[in-house]
Amino acid sequence: MRSINQVGDRIELYPEDISFTLAFSALDFINADTLRYAYRLSDFESGWRYTDSKSKLATYTNLDPGRYRFTVKAINKENKWSSNEAQIEIVIIPPWWDMPIWRALILLTIVALISTMLWLRFRTLQLRSQELSVLVDKRTEDLNRAVEKLTLLSTEDALTGLKNRRYFSQRATEAWNQFFRYKHTFSLILIDIDLFKTINDTHGHGVGDTVLIDVAKILTENVRVNDIVARWGGEEFLILLPALNVQEAYWVADKLRKKVAEHPIKVQGKQVPVSITCGVAEIKHYESVEACIQAVDKKLYEGKALGRNTVVN
Repeated sequence: MRSINQVGDRIELYPEDISFTLAFSALDFINADTLRYAYRLSDFESGWRYTDSKSKLATYTNLDPGRYRFTVKAINKENKWSSNEAQIEIVIIPPWWDMPIWRALILLTIVALISTMLWLRFRTLQLRSQELSVLVDKRTEDLNRAVEKLTLLSTEDALTGLKNRRYFSQRATEAWNQFFRYKHTFSLILIDIDLFKTINDTHGHGVGDTVLIDVAKILTENVRVNDIVARWGGEEFLILLPALNVQEAYWVADKLRKKVAEHPIKVQGKQVPVSITCGVAEIKHYESVEACIQAVDKKLYEGKALGRNTVVN
């Protein structure tokens, strides 16, 4: 048997070498035909395999990539084993994709692909979220506009654009609370358009509507920004004047009376005279807003009885 266990003695096989056979023979015995052999492939076989001189071959197939050491020894008919064992290293080279560097590259590629897919998914969700956010903002803005419009409709008189009775009552309640807690006074002016029914009957309801609109405009243009002018009902208007006493409210009412009288309504080339009568009261003389409104209403009718186009406080 020829020993080839020197350093560097090895066989390299590739993945396509699915089967290989090793032939061996003993050189240090005579009568070779009577010899027996034992061999094994370390890291593959746990025990020895035995054969005789007629079959001095070892065949292996489909070994996993790795390093193996093939060892063979001989024994003669006196059962004396040879002191020389023949060894050879067998290296099964893994396929390119099974090598560490390629495994690392494949792993990195997979990680990169997964990361890219996750980033694209995240980016898609982010863009979708931004689109939804813009849509929600737009819907919210539309909803706010709708709410504002509904709020405006619920607090505004459709014909004149003045605040309606409901809104005035809310603000008057707030003013009463301020007066009750902190003695912040306020006054009310109740206004009625004189002979409004006659204007409607004589010139038609269209002209009557024009009179209401023009009077409302004169009232709002000649009071303070924080004063509240409301259409109380029909041809009546109610004004809340924060911080004004009854004498100051009287001056405001008389100013409004004069402004209305100075602006007759033009109908088909003709001027229709318009006048108003006002009742004035200050909250400090009454126990509630309702009582104050009843008072200005009474004073208004006193003014009507005095001949209209006047102010009564």
